[in-house]
Amino acid sequence: MSIYLAVTMPVFNEELGITDFLLEISENLTEFRHTLIVIDDDSPDKTVSELLEFQRRFPNVDLILIQNEKNIGHGPSTIKGMVRALEINPDAIITVDGDGQFVGSDFAKAIKVFIKGQVDVLEGVRTGRSDPFFRTISTQAVRFLVWFRCHKLPSDGNTPFRIYRASKLRELLVALPSNFLIPNVYSSTYVREQNWNIIEFDVTSIPPRGRDPLGSTWRQKFKRLPSKRFVKFCAKAFWQWKTSRFIP
Repeated sequence: MSIYLAVTMPVFNEELGITDFLLEISENLTEFRHTLIVIDDDSPDKTVSELLEFQRRFPNVDLILIQNEKNIGHGPSTIKGMVRALEINPDAIITVDGDGQFVGSDFAKAIKVFIKGQVDVLEGVRTGRSDPFFRTISTQAVRFLVWFRCHKLPSDGNTPFRIYRASKLRELLVALPSNFLIPNVYSSTYVREQNWNIIEFDVTSIPPRGRDPLGSTWRQKFKRLPSKRFVKFCAKAFWQWKTSRFIP
């Protein structure tokens, strides 16, 4: 299939799982020309070293590494990756988180569905998730945040697995503030308000690769309870959401 793909992801403290994840993605997209774009959000571990070693060991994999000079957060790093992806003029852009919670075979299946359906965006609906209860509650809350804005209910309003037609992603980025904390939720709302042609496609969700399932982003100590960092983030993101506009 003659299509050029950009796969973009933010990463933070993913030294133990990033190499396997990138290889798995690339190996499953061999029938497509593709570029991997990784935005490291000033990881204090050896993530950058692993990525540089990846470039050395696998020179045939087209990998662009962007290093943030300071930690700017997951949302702004996600947006930064989208902007960089458009600069290389792909036909479609796949966005995903760098914690490796998806399986490579789903990338190939999803892009084929995207191409065949001739849609504007494909949203990956995560199945088999094993999140703690409070994350399940926040996921459902996000769905209704989207519904309150556009009166259309997404199956997974905050999924990081998305495929965009390049021209449509450019349109989205005109409206999306570069410092937005929850760009995936913004996208779920915007594409519905603008009546884009959307496909929701089931993708398998697995635990983060190579590290504690609780992760390092939220500095979580207990599996069943949210950390203070997570609660503060939710409050800040909700306020930004409440005061945002969705029509450029």
